[in-house]
Amino acid sequence: MPALIVVGVVTTLSTVSFLVVPLYMMQVYDRVLASENLNTLFALGAITVFALLVATALDYVRSRVLRRIAIWFSRRVGIDAIEAGIRQAVNSRGQTAQSLRDIGEIRNFIQGDSIVAGFELLLTPIFFFVLFLIHFYLGLIGTFAALGMLLLSCLTEIVSRRPLFEAEKKNLVATATIGNSLRNAEAVEAMGMADRLIARWQVENDASLDLAERANSRMAVISAFSRTFLLYVKVAVVTTAVLLVMSNEITPGMIFGAFILTALMLQPFSKLISTYRQVVSARVAWARLRADLSVDGREARLPSPMPRPSGAVTVDGLIYAPPGHSHAVIRGISFAMSPGEIVGIAGPSAAGKSTLARLLMGIVRPTSGSVRIDGTSVFQWERSSFGSFTGYIPQTVSLFDGTVRDNIARFTDAPVEDVIAAAKRAGAHEMIGHLPFGYDTMIGDIGYVLTGGQRQRIALARALFGMPRYLVLDEPDASLDRDGERALLTAIRAAAEAGATVVVISHRASVLQVTDKILILKEGRIQFYGWRDKALEELGLVPAPTPERRLVKAVDRDAG
Repeated sequence: MPALIVVGVVTTLSTVSFLVVPLYMMQVYDRVLASENLNTLFALGAITVFALLVATALDYVRSRVLRRIAIWFSRRVGIDAIEAGIRQAVNSRGQTAQSLRDIGEIRNFIQGDSIVAGFELLLTPIFFFVLFLIHFYLGLIGTFAALGMLLLSCLTEIVSRRPLFEAEKKNLVATATIGNSLRNAEAVEAMGMADRLIARWQVENDASLDLAERANSRMAVISAFSRTFLLYVKVAVVTTAVLLVMSNEITPGMIFGAFILTALMLQPFSKLISTYRQVVSARVAWARLRADLSVDGREARLPSPMPRPSGAVTVDGLIYAPPGHSHAVIRGISFAMSPGEIVGIAGPSAAGKSTLARLLMGIVRPTSGSVRIDGTSVFQWERSSFGSFTGYIPQTVSLFDGTVRDNIARFTDAPVEDVIAAAKRAGAHEMIGHLPFGYDTMIGDIGYVLTGGQRQRIALARALFGMPRYLVLDEPDASLDRDGERALLTAIRAAAEAGATVVVISHRASVLQVTDKILILKEGRIQFYGWRDKALEELGLVPAPTPERRLVKAVDRDAG
């Protein structure tokens, strides 16, 4: 990366600039004090001040370049991380922002002292060379000191890496535990589960803290010893230098020069030990992030937008087993739907209805088989163009932080007239008008608290936005009252009359009555697929004929 080359070059120039300090000390003690020439002192002082100003400017440039690298990394990888988080949430049916936290860890690492220490470490041979120029013994002391610091750095890695890795894992589990509890705060509060959930969190958190404390204690011992070791080295350098002066092998000024050179040479090793925790955190974060980003679901998507389809849907040999499981949830399903047709999906709990809905929308990739609209796989369809002609209500309705208008318009800059039209088709316009600020009411976790029925009707309006050609509604009646159900049925009929292909999953006979065909699903297989009335009889949702009615039918048959 060119930016890192710039950092390396700047670090080199900065390191060379700092060499002026030991040279200044040697010249002052060896020349100025001996000659008492103030002009020489002022000249040396001016050169030193200028060199240090250059070093300061170079340090600023280096820190700015590193900050720009960190910002670039955050912006570039952040988009991929969010997409990876969405894919991960889709596959695991959970929600996670760990990828973004990992980016934060790496960004802090880039902006910190670790990278600079690494570059400075590569430049330590310059200090070794100068020390050996002053005297071989001083260079030898510096070499042994560097080896000692290197051994301490390796020891830090050996004694603390595993506890820190394990502590990070435990911390993630503890964070996920309490995060899930906070998302379900109403159930926790209502059923008095807080103490037990807190106890579960505390077990994981205590384990994380114990492991981190074990690693930090070991690192603290090594860090304390390294600081003492540095003092010993400096004492050894000064002592050796004095002995060399007394034997007339070096000049007195070289004592101070060697002292400062040794301190500058060992500084990167000291930084590596003190920033090791940051290095480990960044390493773990990068490993997680790379694993998340390696699963690129975009490879299976078509890169170019597709034209608006007619809405003919074909399901052929559909099989789906969740990632990491060998047991198939959907087992060899095949059927077809025509534009303007309303198809209901019914069946017992855990029959695979919601999984089938996700497959029909191309949210997850089939293990085998396909779902196609106008011959194109819904999973491969480019998502932006696909979303422009589809509508979807998941089993668990989710609205986003923003206004009602934002949510219905799917966060596009659509004219308010289009938003109102979608709300009217969903029968939600009047309900929205009773909200504190109408369509501008803030909702979501940070806004106005909606009832289940209100959320369902806004979600229906969002699904109907843009006159979709393909609708998949997973239990859209779950939280609706009678008026809301009537509005739902009216919206479904209107969408079908406009040419949309509509799939509705429901357990209610009143909702299934509006369909043309019904697919009955059981244990991931089609038990029945056909016309509505026959399917309702199969489901037992239409009363069977009374004995008197059966008798009349038998008489009519005999008369015939």
